[in-house]
Amino acid sequence: EDDRTIPVEAAYAFHAAIAGSKLVVYANTGHVPQEEVADESAADVRAFLSGAEITLGRHGLAPASDGMNPPHSPR
Repeated sequence: EDDRTIPVEAAYAFHAAIAGSKLVVYANTGHVPQEEVADESAADVRAFLSGAEITLGRHGLAPASDGMNPPHSPR
């Protein structure tokens, strides 16, 4: 919300242009939310990724990693 590097309006434009995206705007937070509101932004990223899939190139899709058990590439 208080980003002096990139106006918050740009976030709304990116969000509108990227299908499946989620936009979270943190009050009183600047350009680096991962440092300014670390716990909250990390929880939001984890929540988003818990339902996401990752691309494994030509091998298709696999469930996203939980950070403890990375996804395995198909053989």
